[in-house]
Amino acid sequence: MSSFFEKGYSIHKGLLKSDLLFCEYMSDMCNLAKILCDKNEVSYTASDDIETLVSNLFAKEPTLPMPLYHLGTQNNQLVSGNRLKYSNIVLDIVESILGNNILATPCASDTFTGFHAKKSMNKYVLPIHEDLPYLLQSEDQLSVWIACSPYIEGVGGLDV
Repeated sequence: MSSFFEKGYSIHKGLLKSDLLFCEYMSDMCNLAKILCDKNEVSYTASDDIETLVSNLFAKEPTLPMPLYHLGTQNNQLVSGNRLKYSNIVLDIVESILGNNILATPCASDTFTGFHAKKSMNKYVLPIHEDLPYLLQSEDQLSVWIACSPYIEGVGGLDV
């Protein structure tokens, strides 16, 4: 955690890749995305990941992934998403920074979103910012970002 106290952030690449709760959440999101694909006649393979599924939906119509975004946003409505958020692996990191003073999750804290490699999406990308002014909660809060797909330069997502 020394990098957090020095730089204000701490990156743990691959930490959740094989975590059972993360895998359960990704499985739930993929299954829901496949239902959307079926409903909207978007083709996919059984092994497609969330990035591929959402991209295929988006390619047909940019609004098609919206039900996924709504399920994973303010507050996460999936049991698996909440189990991941409150998992020991996540809370251990948070407690190592904040101590044992975790009281609540801000009401606007959960966001599941996709970033797509299209210039038309640039209007949706936020400029470099800190979360505090957007969440308007407390200066004593911590943002935890959990990537659901690999970072691709120029596509969006978290950049530090």
